[in-house]
Amino acid sequence: MTKNRPPKRNMEDSEGPVVIYEGVESVVARKGAESQYPGELFEHVFDSKPSLVGLPNGDLLITSRPLANPAKLRRRLTPTGRKR
Repeated sequence: MTKNRPPKRNMEDSEGPVVIYEGVESVVARKGAESQYPGELFEHVFDSKPSLVGLPNGDLLITSRPLANPAKLRRRLTPTGRKR
């Protein structure tokens, strides 16, 4: 069954970060090959209910910081998501 989805946006043309989800409750992910627990599935449950943000370069960021001023968030992070 094919779902009707809107076309993907080109994030490179975006002016700044876009809030994709507010109040993320949990993330389920599998550990990588170099991990102490390779291939194991883990669920991370968040008490702080952070936001999931899409950055202009296509990266995703989970942050519990307030997003009242997304431009400030964009200036604090490099394209790799690391603090300057």
